[in-house]
Amino acid sequence: MILSGDSAIGDSAIKEDRTDPRPSGPRYDKLSSQFFRTSGFASLPVCLSIEEQARTDFRYLGEQKVHRSLTQVLVFAQHIDPAAVLVLFKAGKWSVPVLLQGICWINPDNGEIVQMRTELLAPQPAAELSRVGTRAFFAKVDLSARPSAMLLPKEVDVWINAFGRMYFNRHRYADYQVFTVQHRLLPANAPGAAPRP
Repeated sequence: MILSGDSAIGDSAIKEDRTDPRPSGPRYDKLSSQFFRTSGFASLPVCLSIEEQARTDFRYLGEQKVHRSLTQVLVFAQHIDPAAVLVLFKAGKWSVPVLLQGICWINPDNGEIVQMRTELLAPQPAAELSRVGTRAFFAKVDLSARPSAMLLPKEVDVWINAFGRMYFNRHRYADYQVFTVQHRLLPANAPGAAPRP
């Protein structure tokens, strides 16, 4: 079972992957069917991106202190539109697109998200999914391959009510790495081109 939310915006893709430096670390692709594997939380802020604003409604609620810092509070809800879907719920034979609504706390000095909560826009009874909720805390992360720091999750809690059960996952993030791939297209007869099967 998986709930995923990897996103592509323009020419960039945000894909979350996890590794464990210990050789005997957990294999995330070998979890029991009694668990949900949840991923894709690096892409949560995509809901607020310029590309998604036309498919999302926003409302400003005012100011609130979070950890002794004043933040601006914004709520959002994705439109009921297939183009607005950023998250898939997968379990057995089901692969259900889900839409989100949420609330975020933003630093007014730099526009960075401090904290964000999301919930399903509506339950999905056909897939026996009544709730998916997240609470994410963000921090700036300096990555050597990037010219400026990125805003990435430092901790995410996930609640899922599905199939008559409640599931809870907690993700803690550290030691972010960047992996890049370069490619080029060659004509089929060019030297070094891979032979066609």
